[in-house]
Amino acid sequence: MDIDRRSHIPFSTRLVGCLTVVMLMAVPALAQATDISWKTTLTSGTMGGGKFTRAGTAVLGTGETAEVKNEGTDGAIDEKGRANVTVDSVMRFKDGSSITTRYTGFRDTKTLEVAGRGEFLSGTGKYKGITGNFNYSGSTGKTESVGTYSLKK
Repeated sequence: MDIDRRSHIPFSTRLVGCLTVVMLMAVPALAQATDISWKTTLTSGTMGGGKFTRAGTAVLGTGETAEVKNEGTDGAIDEKGRANVTVDSVMRFKDGSSITTRYTGFRDTKTLEVAGRGEFLSGTGKYKGITGNFNYSGSTGKTESVGTYSLKK
């Protein structure tokens, strides 16, 4: 006796199963977070009226280099001698790609120590659609940053 197995699985169940497979195949893979790290050395800049600009070089953990330009503001100095800072930064790579970040943290006016947290705001070229976060620390003019990012499709 032959059994028609299709008759034992309701049509609606088979339809849902087929649609699920088609949707999974059609939806692009979700972006996975990628680790990123870089060291920044700032060599020039201006400061006045609580605002500053600084320029220098970033070297990613991969060895890739970028020109960096920072524009920021210093906030009030607290009882520990720390100024709150907000910085907008752009890294421009040799291939024309760029990454724009914003970070906030503190600058110790006595030791020149800096630390804080930032986010990737936008990117161009191979970094188009970048999102993610990072932490930074170091001293005024020399920082190390570590974080993760994803590229939106």
